[in-house]
Amino acid sequence: MNRTPKLEVRRALRKEVGYGCPFLGCRSPYLTWHHFDPPWREKEHHDPAGMIALCGKHHRFADGGAYSKGELRALKESDPSPEDVKAHLPWAKKNFLVRAGGEYRIGSPCVLLLDDKPLIELARDESGFLCLSFVLESQDGKQKVAVEENYLTFFEDNLFDLEISENAKNVKVWYSERAIGLDLRFDRITPEELDQILVKDEKRHLKRLKKLGLPASTTIGVPLSELTSAPWFPKFLTTAPRELLEYVGASDMGEVTIKNLVQKIVREDCMEDDGFIPFLNFCTMLTYYKGARVEVREGIKFEGRGALDFNFGRGNAVIKITFPQQPPPQ
Repeated sequence: MNRTPKLEVRRALRKEVGYGCPFLGCRSPYLTWHHFDPPWREKEHHDPAGMIALCGKHHRFADGGAYSKGELRALKESDPSPEDVKAHLPWAKKNFLVRAGGEYRIGSPCVLLLDDKPLIELARDESGFLCLSFVLESQDGKQKVAVEENYLTFFEDNLFDLEISENAKNVKVWYSERAIGLDLRFDRITPEELDQILVKDEKRHLKRLKKLGLPASTTIGVPLSELTSAPWFPKFLTTAPRELLEYVGASDMGEVTIKNLVQKIVREDCMEDDGFIPFLNFCTMLTYYKGARVEVREGIKFEGRGALDFNFGRGNAVIKITFPQQPPPQ
């Protein structure tokens, strides 16, 4: 039997301890699964009544016999609040490739801008490392969860689930069963793995263009004058900075696609010395802005409209979506 229990058992154990290690002063959300009644060495089981979610450090202490069954049961019944959970996401990098709903950014301070408010942003600390910040809000404008310069904080305790992998590569936060939340992944990937992701995004993008009746192409290696005068351009690369367009228009690369442009600049700007690429992927992000739903998933949508996808920016490039002052009627 595998020592990792099934999803429903893990979810119950996380909820029981308020999504953080229940020891006073700890509250780390990097949880593992301790079998104590009976211990795993006596019986291999996944009975949640005889298990408790602990951080790795306190799990090692418990395995070493530091706590009695009575002490662990008392912790199971202590009912701690998720608002006490604090976590530092240990992603200290000089540069990232960031993917958000099929959009790609390298070295951008703002990954996604709504009106003039950053929804996802990266800022450099005193040592020059990038720090991530964002806020998830409810429809009435209340903050639910935030990451501020890589520190995760919760403002309300009615979580549906919180799961942060022990190696800190995956963060999943959901309120009301995926009404508000995100699936955020960090990894160091190979150029070949990046190519597979780009190919999938490119295929999805071409499918969307065809559905919208736009030219089914990701080729942008054309003269700047032709690119900016194309009738589909406002819907395609409106967020790319002029200097990037000039770079593409003046390039001697021939037929340039967004895919090979991303690969080229990744090699120049953020590939590490061992050939791996720091990759921050917003697989899913669901939140509200001015009372209207924003989805970062397969494209970026506001109230189901205005999806952007497979766009690229470098430096000060941002995705900017401007919304009306009042949200559309429900």
